[in-house]
Amino acid sequence: MNPELSAIGQAALGTGFTFLMTVFGAGIVFFFKERVMNKIQSICMGFAGGVMMAALVWSLLIPAIESANQQDQVAWMVATLGFFAGGLLIYCLDVFLSKVSFGQQTVNGLVGKETLLFILAVTLHNIPEGMAVGIAFAMAGMEGGSEMTASAVALAIGIGV
Repeated sequence: MNPELSAIGQAALGTGFTFLMTVFGAGIVFFFKERVMNKIQSICMGFAGGVMMAALVWSLLIPAIESANQQDQVAWMVATLGFFAGGLLIYCLDVFLSKVSFGQQTVNGLVGKETLLFILAVTLHNIPEGMAVGIAFAMAGMEGGSEMTASAVALAIGIGV
């Protein structure tokens, strides 16, 4: 990263990269003529889950623990509380959204309630990912240092993939 680039500029580049990778990943659907075979779908979902787990551990939880240690906090407690608070939020939103009525079962015969819930779930899960990437790059821009920047880049690549 350019050391003269502001923290906001670095955050914008990092989240922009992640956004473009998400668009690319979603665009793969256009290479399939009719339907994605269940086997290919399962492989892609498993791959995405593995990458997201790696990003969770190495680029989110471990840096959270290290940051809490530097601030003389009980590191495992801070990371655990944050982890479960995020999980509880997503769970509560899932319960709430599953009870919301979307009126018609389908829109023009294409989009049913399950599809709308899936779109909302993906959107809700992308918000904290974007926050994590933005904060990682902003911290790297404010504190400098190649280690922080490398960690932010690794997080953006992990979430982007």
